[in-house]
Amino acid sequence: KILLCFVPAISNPGGDESEHWINGVPSNEMSAKLDMVHDLLRKLIEVIPMIPVTLKKKIRQNFPYFKQLNVKMAAYIHNILKILDYCPVITYDVFELLFEK
Repeated sequence: KILLCFVPAISNPGGDESEHWINGVPSNEMSAKLDMVHDLLRKLIEVIPMIPVTLKKKIRQNFPYFKQLNVKMAAYIHNILKILDYCPVITYDVFELLFEK
């Protein structure tokens, strides 16, 4: 469920988050929210050594479909690339997924 935070909510009762993503880059407000999610994920990776294995599978499963809005694709890719900063062991799998899609 943590990875679902990386896809902006569009047309939901809580508001449209696409306005916080300009040209695939999050606004300062959105960036602060996402930093909290990345901090949590970073701590989980430090504590549970098998998380990268599960993370690879979940990144692939949650990848937005091509018919999704561009803002969803850009936001998801932005965030999974940010994961590589603190979990470089999955780099090959992430790039394989990106080039495959």
